[in-house]
Amino acid sequence: GDVHTGGSISVPVPDGEYFCEKGDGGTPGVVSYQTGTPDFSSGSVSETDWLANTSFSRKKYEYFRQLLGISPDDEDSFDSFADIGDDIVYYSSNGVDINTGAGSFPAGKKAAILVNGNVNINDNISVPDGSFLAFIALGNIEVADSVSQINGVYITDSKFEAGTNETTALECYGTFIANSFEMEGRDLGETNETTPGVKFIYRPDLWLNAPKELLIPSYTWQELAP
Repeated sequence: GDVHTGGSISVPVPDGEYFCEKGDGGTPGVVSYQTGTPDFSSGSVSETDWLANTSFSRKKYEYFRQLLGISPDDEDSFDSFADIGDDIVYYSSNGVDINTGAGSFPAGKKAAILVNGNVNINDNISVPDGSFLAFIALGNIEVADSVSQINGVYITDSKFEAGTNETTALECYGTFIANSFEMEGRDLGETNETTPGVKFIYRPDLWLNAPKELLIPSYTWQELAP
């Protein structure tokens, strides 16, 4: 998938390896940055060298709060995946903990979860085909050291932290947007110098199943008096 950053990008890639590999479509994504000089060490950005210096903008927590119709005074409707029912929009005024044994998102459900705090992920999160899960957080999204795979859409105004693990990689399936990414703790260099500690794998089916509450028309029509 595509990778975009509002700042610079520096990732130590081993010689002969690529930062952005080919996906199921047969080609890698586009990597873009806004400031600085990209540095991929001895490796390359991709087989196609698709790298662009471009502008960058993104929607933040406050935008999604208003889009989803959430008031800061609303009562909490989400604490765990057991709360997911027929509603689409859920809210937590505090942090959310996805604890061990609670990582399976219900099949066939769609949920956009707005969190006015941190999201702590302590177990693998699977999202079945045909389902949709989005966490939109004001605080950090923190992945525990033992977690090896998460699925879904993750948006935060703050940091995405990949945890610390020197033997197990973290595979992230979906879309991930953050103010900054902290991934240094997932370093397999002691046991494997060619496998990345964190992998981001695009899941276009998530957006194909996205609820209408998160889909914005491309154009806004306005009738003006003559």
